Amino acid sequence: MERPDSEILAECVKRVRDETGPVASFRMGVIIERLPKTRSGKIMRATMAKLADGELFGAIR
Repeated sequence: MERPDSEILAECVKRVRDETGPVASFRMGVIIERLPKTRSGKIMRATMAKLADGELFGAIR
């Protein structure tokens, strides 16, 4: 079943607020195809942070 991105994001925001409380100010999310990973399969956290901050990032060769 395909769900619209907006529905998934709204559910995520609600769940974070319900489980963490109103102090959690999670308001916006982004749907991506897949997480950036190295050849060994590790998630590239620094690259994800740069993407989230709108900064330029380089690819591992």
